[in-house]
Amino acid sequence: MLNNDRITLKKISVNFDILPERYKRKRISFRQVLVLLYTVAGAVLLVFLYQVSLDAMFGTTMLQEEAAVLNTRLQLRRVSVIEQVKMTSLVDEYDEIDGRRGVVYEDMVAIKDAADQVGIGIFSITFGENSILVKCPSDGYAAYSDYRDTFDSYYQALLQTERFTSVERPPTDWSPSTSCVTIEVAH
Repeated sequence: MLNNDRITLKKISVNFDILPERYKRKRISFRQVLVLLYTVAGAVLLVFLYQVSLDAMFGTTMLQEEAAVLNTRLQLRRVSVIEQVKMTSLVDEYDEIDGRRGVVYEDMVAIKDAADQVGIGIFSITFGENSILVKCPSDGYAAYSDYRDTFDSYYQALLQTERFTSVERPPTDWSPSTSCVTIEVAH
């Protein structure tokens, strides 16, 4: 409006928006902003957790492969240790036999000398871990008394050597058809 002296312009608001109300852009509410933020945060969290789980699975696979390699090495060492223990046992057994070599010879001489003293023959001498088996022929005797006297003399001769801690008496169930007598001698 114009005045005489002055010209004053009034604010005039003109609305040129001719769209109906339902097509107009609505304002975003605070609740809608929160829902949007939570949705984005949830998606980011899911991607993060997925990445962490992939890393954990990869790490687990690597640890399983390393454990398999270590287990294989352990099995090989276990076999090696078992073989070493067996070898040590064999070496100890050999050393024991080697150490007994002189004793075995002296035992054989004592058994043979006692048999020669009485006049009987020997089929075989078998050395066990703690005993010695002596097999003698017994088929040359006509009567039990001859057999008993001869083998009792051999028994006494073995005891007199004082090399053996025990000497088993010859069996008493002899018959003329018996071909061999076994006597056990122990250290």
